[in-house]
Amino acid sequence: MYKVKSGWTVYKNNLKFIFRKPFLLLPMMIAWGIYAGAAYYVNSTYDLDNLENWEMLLLVFVFTCISTFTVSIASLFILELLEQHETSGKMNPFVALFDMLKRNLWRALPLILVWSIVDFVL
Repeated sequence: MYKVKSGWTVYKNNLKFIFRKPFLLLPMMIAWGIYAGAAYYVNSTYDLDNLENWEMLLLVFVFTCISTFTVSIASLFILELLEQHETSGKMNPFVALFDMLKRNLWRALPLILVWSIVDFVL
């Protein structure tokens, strides 16, 4: 029972932190907006009912890659902001963005690509 109680405490602390720093949700909302915009564009531009099977699979794969990439970038950005908060107590989104692009993205890019393939297969 102690583990459940400590898990609930962590959850409450995370919610309090997010309400104190609501801009932490912004990267994830932007990622979902990009994905929704791409879905709206494809749905309004192409006739999805007349696509062949391989074309539909290719489209689903592209959307899986877009979804995985945007959510991964947003997650890396949020993690960089949290690292800044842990080390200095301040969060600078521009420094976090440049650090994420310079250091973390290139190391995570192969994992993102592999995960998008695994996600597509599953």
